[in-house]
Amino acid sequence: GDVRGARVASLPEAMAQVATRAWTMPPVGARQDLSRVSGAARRQLWRDQTQMPRHRVVCARVTRAWTACAWTTATGETPVYLNSDVRGKHVVVVGLGKSGRAAACLAIELGANVVGVDVNEKCARLENDASVLKSASQKNAGAYLRTELGAHLKSTFFEADFIVLSPGVPLTHPLVASAMAQPSNTEVISELAFAARIVESFKNVRKIAVTGTNGKSTICCFCGQFLKNVAGSDNKVFVGGNYGVPLSICALDFLSHHRDGKPPPYKYVVCELSSYQLEHPGWRELKFDAACVSSLSPDHLERHGDMRTYVTMKARVFGGLRADRGGLAVMPSELGTDKRALAMLREAIDSNETETENENENENENE
Repeated sequence: GDVRGARVASLPEAMAQVATRAWTMPPVGARQDLSRVSGAARRQLWRDQTQMPRHRVVCARVTRAWTACAWTTATGETPVYLNSDVRGKHVVVVGLGKSGRAAACLAIELGANVVGVDVNEKCARLENDASVLKSASQKNAGAYLRTELGAHLKSTFFEADFIVLSPGVPLTHPLVASAMAQPSNTEVISELAFAARIVESFKNVRKIAVTGTNGKSTICCFCGQFLKNVAGSDNKVFVGGNYGVPLSICALDFLSHHRDGKPPPYKYVVCELSSYQLEHPGWRELKFDAACVSSLSPDHLERHGDMRTYVTMKARVFGGLRADRGGLAVMPSELGTDKRALAMLREAIDSNETETENENENENENE
């Protein structure tokens, strides 16, 4: 309808005009108070509210076959294919702290329609966040951005294609637990794993993961300084994750350089991981060249329940070691570490390896 009656030289040009109209239409940012509306009426309001943005995304997605070069390097190098399947999808980011906002920026810049939710009614809205608006203004950005503060709406989670969890969100959250328990097309994933999918697309980047009860931030900082200042190098190193800058910011840097045809912004990525992040779905997708557990002592038991579960979460960092690169595993020192905790760690590592082998066998059988 945008080009009806117009004389257009070629089909790509016609599609480009449609894309221009689709991406320049203003996104819907208003939020209706649905707290007192019945379930059926609420779902209808949700469909009415999201119908136009979804149609715009469908329209724009058709044109991307002609603009695929936007995701390849402009220098003639071998293209890097980003591990992202959120374009045109509906992404709900749960928790709008530092990590959640970074994940929202990444999701909308990858072309997703984003809804950020937080129980804190005083939390700043995504629509008023300069960094989020910057990502939303990118050429291939998603067409829809909205914030929900206060009590979560079931319809928001029900409509989601992806649910991205900030580290502080427990898996016992009723709506998160429901989304994970019910067979559906909704994928629940941690902010860390969501960002790691982009970082992992760049195979020549070396990645180091550090977790543990104490000392992990110090080790990450030392690793970063060492790699930056090793004699005769010009290494660019990202240090973050649970420490400092969220990994989604690192992924945005990779995305920006990739889009502009520049070399990767970092040669090394040093990432601190918390037990909260390793608890969330997606931990099996994390890939590292080296992984370290600095120390083990009782911590965060109010969330994990007992020491064995806590240690099991920490052990998951070794599940991401790259066997094809001879991954390095660094265990806690036996001096000053409880022997029972070390035994739990070894048992958890063996258990994770067995689970991974069984899953790989099942995947091979299904294929």
